[in-house]
Amino acid sequence: MPFAYHIAPDHNLAFYQGRGVVTCSDAVGLFESYATHPDAKSGQNILCDLTELREVRIDLNERLRLQARMEPVLAAGGKPRLYVMYAPTALSQRLAETFAEFWEAAPLITVSVVRCKTKAAQMLRLPLNIFDLMQARLP
Repeated sequence: MPFAYHIAPDHNLAFYQGRGVVTCSDAVGLFESYATHPDAKSGQNILCDLTELREVRIDLNERLRLQARMEPVLAAGGKPRLYVMYAPTALSQRLAETFAEFWEAAPLITVSVVRCKTKAAQMLRLPLNIFDLMQARLP
């Protein structure tokens, strides 16, 4: 599976880690799993580690369909969310921009792409060791 995730209600956080090649069906599967998870809630922030992501295979039409499925889930409840993507390499930054484009028109979802774990943690007001904490809980 190209995505692993953990929800940490105590941090108001959903943590995703992308690995390898991601397709539209992978992204749909991730968000459907998140949407039905008992710990998912309105306004929950997202931290996504894209360090191990190698390729995104989502064309424009797929992206639009994916956006239409994901936005109602992430905007549910009318509470704003921060979606921070940690992308430390040039490749992961380019791929993160692909995902960031999903949310440009979604007023309740603020997306940031960062190269530094410390900055990611600070933006979300989380402990600086949040990546270690979340990675230890991934399947």
